[in-house]
Amino acid sequence: MPALPRNPAITRFLGHGPPNGTGSTWPRNDGSRKARCYGVSPASRYDGAKDLIITSPSSSWIDSWLTTSVSASTDGTYRHQLVRETDEGWKAILPQLVTYVEAAHEDVRRHLSALVSVNLSPFEGEPTDPAEGYPGKLHPDTLRAYFGEIMAGLVAENLSPFGYQDWVVPAPLFRFHLHALHQIEHMRQTGAPSTPLPGRPGDDCLAFQKNSDGEITRSLVAEAKCTSDHDAHLIADGFRQLSKANTIPVDVPRLIDILRDRDDAVSASWAEALIRLFHGVMAATYERCDLLAYTYCREPKKAASWIDPIAPHAQYSGSRRIEAVEVCVPELNELIASVYS
Repeated sequence: MPALPRNPAITRFLGHGPPNGTGSTWPRNDGSRKARCYGVSPASRYDGAKDLIITSPSSSWIDSWLTTSVSASTDGTYRHQLVRETDEGWKAILPQLVTYVEAAHEDVRRHLSALVSVNLSPFEGEPTDPAEGYPGKLHPDTLRAYFGEIMAGLVAENLSPFGYQDWVVPAPLFRFHLHALHQIEHMRQTGAPSTPLPGRPGDDCLAFQKNSDGEITRSLVAEAKCTSDHDAHLIADGFRQLSKANTIPVDVPRLIDILRDRDDAVSASWAEALIRLFHGVMAATYERCDLLAYTYCREPKKAASWIDPIAPHAQYSGSRRIEAVEVCVPELNELIASVYS
């Protein structure tokens, strides 16, 4: 297949790992590298400039917040991580977490602003901000779901699923939650309150590894579930959704669309690799791996975890490697409210 052209229009995005993508078996981020994250400074929100000021917080804030224990099946096809807060808790790292979450939603704000940017001269009146109220004014149920997807990305890039430390989330997919964008515009015009919304179909979060030849070597399809209590049905549903037979994630075209809106070489490289993957050009050893990221607040009493630590749920019928990561945050509701306030 001939080389595919790169689209130069790609905005800077943080969180890109090493180019070789061969994978390491470190148990988790050892603190010697910067945390992978969206990392856009709150002061650098879209203001019409083409580029953004990028900051990357040290991994120490994640390490000071979360601790994890790992178990696995005897055949190595299933892994489980139980992630808990340290004694310091989330309040000690709230500023860093707010930065992380705001960066995850920055693509939506920039995309909306670019769509209705004013190029008329002269232009009378003040330009309207199409992202006004996004995402904080959305319904708490929607924000909880968003936080679950952001936690899936944090897990993928910082907690080394399957022992690999070089997973990269090229971009978040929030801009395709059209129900939310419609509601934000409706609320802006009418002042109506937010209401619960249907979720976005497709993949919740995607991470990848690629080698020095620019080929995708692994895909990580993450299903995110987040509840203010505990819900066994969410766990079962997540395992069932991850059982789908497709080996190339269905939202690869959506990722390419986002990356083509940016203008840095790293994003262009990821766009090219994902275009090749979509057309079936990938490393000979390519595999899809599955990840369930379950965030909840009610701690189990009869066992250490809600999810089986050594075998996948009965609802999982896939033949791939799968990892379940459950993140227990006892004050989850307060955390989400503080992050999005």
